[in-house]
Amino acid sequence: MQDILFFSVVLKERLWGGNKLASRYGKKSDKLIGEAWILSGHSEGESVVKNGSFKGRTLNDLYLNEKQLFGASNYEKFPLLIKILDAQKMLSVQVHPNDEYAMKHHHDYGKNECWYILSAKKGANIIYGQKVRSKTDFKDAIDNQKWDEVLNYVPVKKDDFYNVPVGTIHAIGGGIEILEIQQSSDVTYRLYDFDRVDQNGKKRELHIKESLDVIDFDVKRPLIELKKYGDVERLVENKYFTVDKVIPKSEVYVKNGTDLYTILYARKRDVTIVLNGKKYQIKKNKVALLSKDVNEFTILPEGELFIVKERALSLNLMYDMWNMRIYAHFSFFFLIA
Repeated sequence: MQDILFFSVVLKERLWGGNKLASRYGKKSDKLIGEAWILSGHSEGESVVKNGSFKGRTLNDLYLNEKQLFGASNYEKFPLLIKILDAQKMLSVQVHPNDEYAMKHHHDYGKNECWYILSAKKGANIIYGQKVRSKTDFKDAIDNQKWDEVLNYVPVKKDDFYNVPVGTIHAIGGGIEILEIQQSSDVTYRLYDFDRVDQNGKKRELHIKESLDVIDFDVKRPLIELKKYGDVERLVENKYFTVDKVIPKSEVYVKNGTDLYTILYARKRDVTIVLNGKKYQIKKNKVALLSKDVNEFTILPEGELFIVKERALSLNLMYDMWNMRIYAHFSFFFLIA
């Protein structure tokens, strides 16, 4: 059984993109690149294995035909998509449907997603949610082009995190680079595109009816409550994925415990893990996938590592680290003193 897989990166042209991602991933392009899909089983851009006995095979091929790698995961295609977005200009204002609506109209999954701000220029902002609480009021704002009166603009900075559930109106502003973790779906309803035109001089299609069908009008400004445990922050936990950020000050021991695969993304610098007594490097800005048979591994104290799973143990069961052992020891000492 191959325990660790590394993958190719797929670059996607976007009219709001730039040239940073092509340069970062060593690919020549004279086009505006807005997205780097660093782990994808989506038909619009599949990751290809770069190492071991599965080298040359696509992620979705493995997911469908080598189930021993993925364990209890049970979807029609690999369920997650991880990407980096380089927004040089503001994206369109959009919203995503839930699974039920997306399956009925597109035979695809919905699109819950989350954003981690990797960098942001001074004064950058996103759009998140809306100020009106009824479909009628929002439709009136659309008809009268009163966008600035109904959309929530939220200032952002590096290392901010935002959960973006289905039904949430949102847009990424210019000058922001984001790590996005989402359901593997490209079903997007565009509400407003700032009257921009594409390379052919045409405005992009809007999806007003569909958007009004799926908007959650109870969504207000984002409320994020992170869970912390030693060197680990749990950024989000929902029915589709769990995302943890680890900045190891000492060795961090990670337990799987779920009969599921594990995804690792290294930020800022290469990160080394120890797996079955052997060291592996997760290269900066790239991902690795550990098979479901990897029951535990160790993160060495360097860099910053994001851990993504469909389901995860609670923080105190999944992670063990020296600083938490010391904390527990002294807490017990003072308790009995």
